[in-house]
Amino acid sequence: MNSFNSPFLPFMRSVSIMTGLLFCGLAAATQTPVADSFLLIASRSAVDTVQIDAYREAAVELSEADPAKAVSLAGISMEKARKRKDLFREAQACKTIGVAYDINGNMDSCLYFLHAAYRIFTELKNEEWQSHVQSDIGIAYYYRGNYELALRNQLAALKIRRQTGNKVYISRTLNNIGLVYRARKDYANAIKSYQESLVIKKELQDRQGILNTMMNIGALYQNEFKYDSALVYGKLALQRAEELHAVSDIAAAQGNIGGCLVNLKRPDEALLYLEAAEKSSLENNFTGNLIAIYEALGDLYVNKKNPVLAESYFFKGLQVSKNKQRKEPQKVFNKKLAGNYFSMGKYQLAYERQQAADSIADEMLNEENLRQMNEMTQVYQSAEKEKEILALNLQGESDKKLITKSRNERNYFIGAALLFLALAFLAWNAFVQNKRKKEKLDEQNRVIEKSLAEKEVLMKEIHHRVKNNLQIVSSLLDLQSISIRDAQAAEAVKEGKNRVQSMALIHQNLYSEDNLKGIRAGQYIGNLLKSLSDSYNITDDKVKIVQHIEDLNLDVDTMIPLGLVLNELITNSFKYAFVNNPEGVLEIELTQREKAIFLRVKDNGAGFPPGLETGTVRSFGLRMIRAFAQKLKATLEIKNDQGAVVEMLITKFSMA
Repeated sequence: MNSFNSPFLPFMRSVSIMTGLLFCGLAAATQTPVADSFLLIASRSAVDTVQIDAYREAAVELSEADPAKAVSLAGISMEKARKRKDLFREAQACKTIGVAYDINGNMDSCLYFLHAAYRIFTELKNEEWQSHVQSDIGIAYYYRGNYELALRNQLAALKIRRQTGNKVYISRTLNNIGLVYRARKDYANAIKSYQESLVIKKELQDRQGILNTMMNIGALYQNEFKYDSALVYGKLALQRAEELHAVSDIAAAQGNIGGCLVNLKRPDEALLYLEAAEKSSLENNFTGNLIAIYEALGDLYVNKKNPVLAESYFFKGLQVSKNKQRKEPQKVFNKKLAGNYFSMGKYQLAYERQQAADSIADEMLNEENLRQMNEMTQVYQSAEKEKEILALNLQGESDKKLITKSRNERNYFIGAALLFLALAFLAWNAFVQNKRKKEKLDEQNRVIEKSLAEKEVLMKEIHHRVKNNLQIVSSLLDLQSISIRDAQAAEAVKEGKNRVQSMALIHQNLYSEDNLKGIRAGQYIGNLLKSLSDSYNITDDKVKIVQHIEDLNLDVDTMIPLGLVLNELITNSFKYAFVNNPEGVLEIELTQREKAIFLRVKDNGAGFPPGLETGTVRSFGLRMIRAFAQKLKATLEIKNDQGAVVEMLITKFSMA
């Protein structure tokens, strides 16, 4: 699975929501009976604080399944707290509203209420709840892909929690920091954070927390393409989830295992886990889980060469992402649909989906730029209000120096704000220019990729036809040999046929493999040996063949003469070396030595006849070997050493 890479991400909220996430979505079902119990308490109690707390707790329980209802209930809690002037409970309600808006995809409202809660807790000097809110702000930025602000807020929350010494929240924050590092592809810091979190959770015997961190470590291994390790953690997580009877985590672990198995090319096993995860998620309304499950199922059917089914699952995932207002997975599913349509030959649809993905990416960047400009404006307006209050307080005083200082500070801040806005405008202008350049480059790349694909198809067709033509020549020679009565002539025709076949094997390898320029030496020599063994009726009990061949990927211009040389040497051994030798051995070595390739062919037969070693014999096969040795700029040595030995040290060659 590429690009989106969908492992399970248990992200720990502070106090309000403690749940596991499937891939990039939320995965816990609401406990309606629990929410109903809190609402019953709120309706029956005459104590204001009990009512306030009960409405808020009901909102917490409903935050994921019905965030709109959660906002309404938390709003009641907030209004009642304001009437009592209970700042602490008002801030708690604001925090709950902010989290519910985050889950519902409303980032601006989310940040408004979370910042309101943070200001109140800061005023109350309640550091623990400050850290809770700061962690939730970090989570909100994480889901929008702003990992810099996510990390900044999580590290700030961790600093406060280390000071207060609450190990439960320290372990959760470390888990969250690991998630952000993993999203930024900083895997070393991610695993460091996870391991530190896991040590604390084991010390606290936090079984649910251990499960969440184990799932995160498995997800990390998926990102590093260590699918075997990810599978081990996935199965351990599933076992722990089943022990805890945690339905959401069981579905999450099943999906995680399914994703690993897809990447390990074990589609049938993957399908069992993914279908179980999908069924559980649909039955229990774990809609966030479905984003990753549908992505994994789409990838599975892409691998199975079933683009129609793959398309249906990618569309399902895209729809869930839209419903959850998660733009990052929307971008990913559009990219996957583009690739799937390209493989189907539907180039217009592929182009449209790629454009949609690019548009979402630009929209995410635009929203972030606008949000940062709004934040600067809010900071400026807040500072202005503070200065006005200060000026009013100093109105009745005679200290004009202090008023002058205040005005100077205000002017300085206004100038700084204007400078920030100017820089933001310049950054926006640069972004627009870069976007236009990127669009031009993307269009050029698409044309190049299409041209390369067409050339690749043409090259494959050429190699296929050359192979077919050579096989026709081979068949014609085979037919011709039937009518030849002279044994020597028939043998010459047979040798010619084998030479043609050795070249045909090269073109067969080229059109049947993705690599159109290179030949895998090991595979080619194996096929050549089989072809010649069949031609001369050589079986394993007659001749033992020992190969020491490095899997070199050689260029066609190198492989053709080398293949013809091997054809001559192997043919010579099969014809003459083992006539009176029931225990024949043929050794073939092809290895790379620094800037040369070493070829050695040896048999344990009677050896070469006198004169051949000194170069006085002028057979056609030998002349051809010497000619190819010259072409390859190779030193050629022919000798007898308990059988015939031919060695070549080739200096002119090319790797594909």
